[in-house]
Amino acid sequence: MKTLRDRYGDQLRFLAIYIREAHADDEWNLTANQEDNVLVTQPTTLEQRLSLANRLVHEFDYDIPLLIDPLDNRASEAYA
Repeated sequence: MKTLRDRYGDQLRFLAIYIREAHADDEWNLTANQEDNVLVTQPTTLEQRLSLANRLVHEFDYDIPLLIDPLDNRASEAYA
């Protein structure tokens, strides 16, 4: 199955925004996260959020340009 990026990557530039952890271990833990050893707590500093974003990029070979939502979650709220 082709992704949108596979289909249109030669015509469009894609980017992602790293937002608040949806399934942080200290808030709403998922069994799948436990099984995959993706256990993270909700960041309380921008540095922690940046560190988790870097982990995503390096551990999962994430190659789409990644922006970081500030801790006030303004990007997430704007797109909600």
